[in-house]
Amino acid sequence: VNARKVDSDSLSSSLKQNQEDDPFDIESSSRVLETLIARGDAKLEQRTWPDEHRDSIPNVFYIAAKHITWNDLETSAEVIGNGELVLREAPPVDGTPPESGLFKGPGVSRFIWTRRLDMVQDESGGFNIDMDGDVEGLYKGLEEDDTATITAQQVKAVTFPTEKGNDQQNSDRNDGVLDLGRDMEIQRLFAEGSVYISTPRRRVDCNFFDYNLSTGLAKINSAPGRTVSILTEGSPTPVRAGSVLWNMDPAIDTITITN
Repeated sequence: VNARKVDSDSLSSSLKQNQEDDPFDIESSSRVLETLIARGDAKLEQRTWPDEHRDSIPNVFYIAAKHITWNDLETSAEVIGNGELVLREAPPVDGTPPESGLFKGPGVSRFIWTRRLDMVQDESGGFNIDMDGDVEGLYKGLEEDDTATITAQQVKAVTFPTEKGNDQQNSDRNDGVLDLGRDMEIQRLFAEGSVYISTPRRRVDCNFFDYNLSTGLAKINSAPGRTVSILTEGSPTPVRAGSVLWNMDPAIDTITITN
């Protein structure tokens, strides 16, 4: 069950002729939404429940900014100015143990930025989300230790639909309007610039950050002439290196100096 909502001070849209219609059958011709432009305190939100009665906690996909342009045919968005993105993955309703990790599994991922966000859906049904300008990301999982923050000039998140999200996407393929990506989870997280990552045990300063949530491994690199700095709780001095491989699984949490 899905619920979608749009709020803004000013709202405009453009329609396009449905290409699946018979061009010679004027009476049965229809139009589909092409673009939606929301200006002034604009918000787009989609909530997804696994049950028809909406008794469970919903998954949430939420974007807010001053100016949002949504292209429904390309399933893409252009978000200008200060903004916010929230992805919430709800715990399984059947009681099965969820996959967990930093920025992974049930919990809330929240990002804010100062310049812009660009989002486009790829062939898998997931999204490539590029955020630019003093980006701050915060993740809060179900467990107390499942917390992390990241700040950088630029952050890119690659999302992937869960298996349930793919099934639901196929069943609802014809509803079309404002499909913000049902049951999305982050698969990859990139950061560039003056990058700072904080977890319950470590503080990391670097210039390039590439985190694969499927493996739990993050590649961390420094700019030429600089070093990666990692300060671990209980250690008086930081580790410095040209590049580091970090296993960010909270149950493992190891670093390997690669340069």
